Amino acid sequence: MLCMCLCCLPPSCRPDSSLPDRSPVPAYRAFKHNLCGSIAAMTRLAAINLSECKAPYSKLTQLLSSLPSSVTEVVLDGAPDGIKTGDILALQALPQLRVLSACGCNVRDKHVGVLCGLAGLQSLVLRENSLGPEGLGELVEGCSGQLTQLDVSGNERLSSKASGPGAVCICGSSCGSMGMCAASVHTGRNPHLLLVRD
Repeated sequence: MLCMCLCCLPPSCRPDSSLPDRSPVPAYRAFKHNLCGSIAAMTRLAAINLSECKAPYSKLTQLLSSLPSSVTEVVLDGAPDGIKTGDILALQALPQLRVLSACGCNVRDKHVGVLCGLAGLQSLVLRENSLGPEGLGELVEGCSGQLTQLDVSGNERLSSKASGPGAVCICGSSCGSMGMCAASVHTGRNPHLLLVRD
């Protein structure tokens, strides 16, 4: 298994967030043609860690689009600009993707539909994002047949403080948890789903 961490690259090969998208600057051309091309040629690459990658949005999308189909694990934790719908769509081209971690990437309810399109995903870690109860409900409903682990801890909109008294859980009862309660774990389509939340 071949794994890669972008933070281990020498500074001259890292994406430089100060360069514009269509820049004729040699460093940008090197990023697009050399780095993205080199990653695409790594047909045995199984995991890539892009934590704290300083690439601006369009370069991150290009980088994700260049990943070979052999990739099973992608870590995007702490992307400074967050992740966008285009980033998740680029990941849909990875048929073997089983693990996605996007902690602190400003994932919102609007991203859930695209996340559910990641066929074969087994572990989804979305700590410290902006998911709300509606998004969590849609996520569990849309992905519960395939996920074995879903970590949504640290999402302020899912905390017990945000739910308030009498709130309705996604299981349909008024347990007040605003998340996945034990009843919905066992009555859902996947009784083996482990949900981690505050």
